Amino acid sequence: MVLEDGRSGDYAWSVKVRRSSEPVAARGRRAPRGCLLVGIKRQFGPFSFQRSKLRACAHPVRRTAPTGPPLVATGVLVDGGGKQGLTAVGILTAPAVRRVVVSLAQGRRETIPLKKPPTDWVRKAGLARFRFAAFAVRGPWSVERLVSQGAAGRTLWESDAGATAFGQDAVHSPR
Repeated sequence: MVLEDGRSGDYAWSVKVRRSSEPVAARGRRAPRGCLLVGIKRQFGPFSFQRSKLRACAHPVRRTAPTGPPLVATGVLVDGGGKQGLTAVGILTAPAVRRVVVSLAQGRRETIPLKKPPTDWVRKAGLARFRFAAFAVRGPWSVERLVSQGAAGRTLWESDAGATAFGQDAVHSPR
């Protein structure tokens, strides 16, 4: 199921969500894990293109929870000069998380509001309820710190400063 897609110059990008293909333990006890699929394609001509695809799934034990890390997937495609041409980003969180605040390598902070998908999307995907963000930026998107917040602005989870906010290197700090 496509969460968002778009074009930026000669780049096309998409962020999709789908249910993990791994079996679910004990019928009805655990909601299926979600997976983000991030893709970027750069078209040079009718039959000439460059493509990047990435798949990231929530951890089977620590599924996306309000006090756990969001599932973040980034896809990168470099231009002809070896520079990062476009970065596509997908973020999947528990429904209680309303925004994600990122500290970028360039010293800026950005607040990313999260969207609530229509109920029929969630049902079609076969997933538990979630919130998401999906977007693309020109060049690199280098995050140094990530904080998820609830509706009242309370911090639900944050990575340590300098820790990789994506994957196993993140430190869980629920509050």
